[in-house]
Amino acid sequence: VCISAHLWIGRVLWVHRLELEKALDACTRHSIARGPPLFLGNKVAAAYTPKKSLEQWLRMREAFIQLQTEDGRASRSQVVAQLTKLEAAYRPEFQRKTIHFQKLLNQQKTNQTRRLKAKINQDPALLLHRFHRAIQRWRCAVNSERRKRKREEANKLQASKKQRWDGKESFAEFQRRVTGEVNSKTRHYDGCSRTTCCTDKLF
Repeated sequence: VCISAHLWIGRVLWVHRLELEKALDACTRHSIARGPPLFLGNKVAAAYTPKKSLEQWLRMREAFIQLQTEDGRASRSQVVAQLTKLEAAYRPEFQRKTIHFQKLLNQQKTNQTRRLKAKINQDPALLLHRFHRAIQRWRCAVNSERRKRKREEANKLQASKKQRWDGKESFAEFQRRVTGEVNSKTRHYDGCSRTTCCTDKLF
């Protein structure tokens, strides 16, 4: 029976049985100890965490020790010493793999989120809703610009009427009134109605 332990010790472990029934029993016990898979091909399963990976290895380790010590094939201390030596020799690589798998899991989650957002953004109902909203905003902008132009035209027309002589007043009075309105607008623009600017009083 082959027990894959590349992640933790960099190699496989072998359990030898001469009878098929005992070999199947060893395979079943190892499968139960391994539990749910934490890796799917070259990808990390969503359930993966460093803690779960360590727990999985501890279960497989104990199952291997029990299988190797059955019927007096080897002493427990011998098997434990062998595994401890393999673990110590492979520890730097195991730590590197742990970091790599954590990064890979984070990247997979990020890609999954992006795919979900892209799928939502491509939903026909959502696209139609966004289209209607864009049309509504465009119509509001057009109507607002149209009202603005009408107000400007009305103001210009009103100003133009005021600056025309309609004969209801003397031409001299009309000139004085128009000149007074222009001067009033100029003083309002300058921010001061006096000949000497009021800011001079500050000095």
